Amino acid sequence: MPVVIWNSTHEWASFARQFGRVVKGEGITLKYLVEVVGAYLALASPIIAILALAGCHRVTRALLTAIDPARLLLAAGILPLATYFLLHALHSRVQPNWMAPLYPLLAICAALAVEHVGRGRPRNGDRHASRLTEWAAAAGFCLSALLYWHAVRPLVVLPETQDPTSQMRGWSTFVGEVERLKQSSGACWIATASYATAAQLAYNLPPAIPVLQLTERIRYAHLPRIDASLFGCQGLYVELERRPFLATLRARFSEVVELAHLRRTYGGEPVAHYVLYRLARPTGAVLSD
Repeated sequence: MPVVIWNSTHEWASFARQFGRVVKGEGITLKYLVEVVGAYLALASPIIAILALAGCHRVTRALLTAIDPARLLLAAGILPLATYFLLHALHSRVQPNWMAPLYPLLAICAALAVEHVGRGRPRNGDRHASRLTEWAAAAGFCLSALLYWHAVRPLVVLPETQDPTSQMRGWSTFVGEVERLKQSSGACWIATASYATAAQLAYNLPPAIPVLQLTERIRYAHLPRIDASLFGCQGLYVELERRPFLATLRARFSEVVELAHLRRTYGGEPVAHYVLYRLARPTGAVLSD
């Protein structure tokens, strides 16, 4: 109810955002389905993932013969969302973090599968279940430790399009270059079209420098309104080369001048490429959805 009430007073923004994903993407393809299965196997760790799927199968099959409130609750929490993600993956990418609501429920299914292994062996059933639990936990901890190690000290540096952990790297040096270009161009505020870029710039730049995300302003409804007089000064637009947002910039500003191309690097290797524009003389509303 709080979600519905908030949306009713904010143009149904989150519903439009999430259900808008349903109609975007390619035609029918299996590549994203392979991705989502691979991501789950890696994030849950293979042993836990297989146990979870086995447990989920047992829960679903048990409901066909008798209504068990506990299993019904578990299935109701898993099957609708899992079904949607599998259908969505047939035409577009499903990010692994989208499935986060499923992971605790699938962990319960994994525990049920281990319990079944213990009961299914008349002799030494508890020992087999205990050993399986130990191997599953050990594999999970090892893969988690490897992931954290890679996030802090990457085993290999890849572009952020290939390695999500690269989104965290190289910001301090990159932001220093952005700040120097801001000063040399005479800009007094910084703009971007990405909430992720806006967050990193706002975090790493001095607090006195305004950083504004030009679109999806509904994300920032909780912040104070921006004084329109700020746009009397020039702005510096910073965004990834692969999504420059140029047509919208030209629709909102009379002057859009490309200034530079910068790379965000880590250990000398590029992880992302950016283009920077000088913005001046707005033609209308600068901030809008």
